[in-house]
Amino acid sequence: MNPGSVPAASSSRLSPLPPEPAGFGFGRTVDVPLDRPGSGAQDLKKKEKELQAKEAELKRREQDLKRKEDAAARAGIVIEVKNWPPLFPLIHHDI
Repeated sequence: MNPGSVPAASSSRLSPLPPEPAGFGFGRTVDVPLDRPGSGAQDLKKKEKELQAKEAELKRREQDLKRKEDAAARAGIVIEVKNWPPLFPLIHHDI
């Protein structure tokens, strides 16, 4: 036997893999269950209540910020819009 030759497939201990379609997985569908075992309507209602509470908190904070901005505008305070993000606190670029 030639040491550089590849052994025949019949002498291999591994079974060949089934052929897969080309396409890198695009177009394949995967079934993902939307509900976990043990979760029910109680979990959904709990999450819904949490989301409603967060939404109410965000609305309250938005109204508070708007009220403060309006009060500052009525007082004559000019809020300068910065040209740079807060990552550059020492640099001010005024075009």
